[in-house]
Amino acid sequence: MRMTAVVLMLGLLTAAGCRETDDSHRRSQYLMGTVVTITVAGLDRDDADRAMNAAFEEIRRLEGILTFFSEDSDLGRINAAAGERPVGVSAETIEVLAEARRISDRSGGAFDATIGPLVSLWGFEVKERFVPPKEEIERARTLVNWRNMAVDPELGTVRLERRGMKVDLGGIAKGYAADRAAETLRKHGVSRALVAVAGDIRAVGEKAVGVAWHVGIQHPREPGAVLGSLKIADRSVSTSGDYERYFIKDDVRYHHILDPATGRPAAASRSATVLAPTTTLSDALSTAAFVLGPEKGIALVRSVPGAEAIIVDREGRVHVTPGLAGKVEGLAS
Repeated sequence: MRMTAVVLMLGLLTAAGCRETDDSHRRSQYLMGTVVTITVAGLDRDDADRAMNAAFEEIRRLEGILTFFSEDSDLGRINAAAGERPVGVSAETIEVLAEARRISDRSGGAFDATIGPLVSLWGFEVKERFVPPKEEIERARTLVNWRNMAVDPELGTVRLERRGMKVDLGGIAKGYAADRAAETLRKHGVSRALVAVAGDIRAVGEKAVGVAWHVGIQHPREPGAVLGSLKIADRSVSTSGDYERYFIKDDVRYHHILDPATGRPAAASRSATVLAPTTTLSDALSTAAFVLGPEKGIALVRSVPGAEAIIVDREGRVHVTPGLAGKVEGLAS
């Protein structure tokens, strides 16, 4: 993804209605393979810059720990030792993998941090796109099982039980980074801010006294258009969709959100948006809900306290949890 003047509209969510006010400041950097935009309100320029610099640095630090694409990261070392030994990792890696296991369990494996072998096989991070042979998909799929990832918080270790297994945190790491960036902003005196790591958005407080942040949801089939919008304060919103990284072959859309059960791109949804107390949770839940589709996805989200969802199914129909009924501005079914 390239940094542009409309970076949030090109992401999975857009921070619609968040134009800078007299006391707000906004900056963007390219981190974690995407555009990260932070808006801070209620501070002067110098204090806002110091806070945003610290938040960007925290995201950069976490990227170095959690990236799938470095042999020296915690994930790189975990994956290299798969089937051999436990690996000592940072407290942050333990925290995010423990949460990944919880969501894997709750979702019945629709979200699975051990999806790495399939991610590598499909190669959506490279320019050349292709559909892997069925036998290769099946071979990689047999290595995907979150139950074979042992996370030991007391020892600070992670072990993958089978050789060839790989952890990939593409469905949760950006949300976790948004949460940590929000914590960093608060430590620097910020009480009103919006952190957007691509489609994972964390609101800190309100935009102004009595005024919520206004967040638009990207339409999955109309580039630059908004499906609807939400007003949030001290909440998080994430969207997973089939429109960011994909290719068309023989009239079939192949996208980067893979179903651990089939080893192929999930086919039940066009997009899934989740509102939750933390961005770590909304990020992983939106992935799981997208994979599960509207019926099971809505049921999953309703089982999580404080979570709500909007799912666009493969036919373009919109499904909303009861808690959001009538609260999504501009939404047309």
